[in-house]
Amino acid sequence: MGLFGRKKSVEDQPDPYLDLLTIRDADRLRALTRTVLAENGFEAQVLGDHLALADGRTLGLDNLVRKVRAADGEEWDRIVRSHLAALLRPSEDPTGDDLLTRIVARLLDVSVGSGDPRLTFDYASPWQPGVAEILVVDHPDHVSMLGDGSVRDLAPLGPWYDRARRNLFRELTETAEVRVETVEHDGHRFQCALSESVFTASGALLLPELLPRWVPGIDVSGGVLFAVPFRNQLAFAACSSAEAALGGLMLLPVFAANGYSDGVGPVSPNVYYWRDGTVTQISSIADDALNVTPPPELLEIINGE
Repeated sequence: MGLFGRKKSVEDQPDPYLDLLTIRDADRLRALTRTVLAENGFEAQVLGDHLALADGRTLGLDNLVRKVRAADGEEWDRIVRSHLAALLRPSEDPTGDDLLTRIVARLLDVSVGSGDPRLTFDYASPWQPGVAEILVVDHPDHVSMLGDGSVRDLAPLGPWYDRARRNLFRELTETAEVRVETVEHDGHRFQCALSESVFTASGALLLPELLPRWVPGIDVSGGVLFAVPFRNQLAFAACSSAEAALGGLMLLPVFAANGYSDGVGPVSPNVYYWRDGTVTQISSIADDALNVTPPPELLEIINGE
């Protein structure tokens, strides 16, 4: 797991709208999406960073960019077709008992949103600045977000959120194959939970319940530093000693910022500190500068007080 010549032609410079790709690759991606949409009967205008369909829908290209960026060029056609098929597939959300088993809580970067401006989440509980806890439906082959219109008939939402969190716990302890790896750099270390489940990062909602299942014997009495860069990753450092706390504090902010930029389904570039049920944001990025402000109780652990 990663942590951390010649003069380029204009086409090899970062694209102004899709800056994870070069201008050449971004233009190729836009052309490919236009072709695939046309083949499936969708009239669309492919703009700088999104697709504007004739029926009024808007589809962001952010997640698609991250998928193709990590793939071989020969795989782009298959990836684009699969991605657009999932986005455009008509589906009906389940009801009744079926909905009880499929509704799941998920963390969403509200600064990015759903890619569709008509899908709003005013009902969602703010988790941390820029990140909200929304309700989604986990279909066998895709996940659909429940917007304000969809949850109107579910009120009151409290029991649904309780059920959604229980289903999230089941997903990350019984269904998903979660593996925990140790990341080391410059003598410091932290741990990272990864899986193919798009709900892995949302496990941050259930840290005290999940971490003992993933890491038997883990000591969370001193709190936990953690990050949720993108949907398939939850990085953490239990602050059980000065060394463990310092390792998390030194490594996680850069790790989170890099993962948020590169991963599919970004959630947050920031690092948080959980202790006794309270979550505090301790890092932020402003004007391309990474700022870290540890709370007093974390400094006490690091200083051995």
